[in-house]
Amino acid sequence: MYRATQESETGIVECPEENPIVIRAMLEFIYTGQYTWALDQKMEDFTIRVVILGGELCLAAKKYNLEGLFDLAKSRMKCTATQDL
Repeated sequence: MYRATQESETGIVECPEENPIVIRAMLEFIYTGQYTWALDQKMEDFTIRVVILGGELCLAAKKYNLEGLFDLAKSRMKCTATQDL
């Protein structure tokens, strides 16, 4: 028997444990196969933030079984981290 979920009734899905920037990137990936970071690239700590967010995105991708996103995020994290060495 089908039971309507709160999300289907309200149209709102809450993920309080996830960073909103990570959720945005994850949804963008689901719809487009790519993602971008909604960050100001002129920030001093841009590279550090991208690597940290990439790690969070990898964890979310594993949690929600999005292997393609996991692989892409991991690859981008490696590229970003090695660019500034």
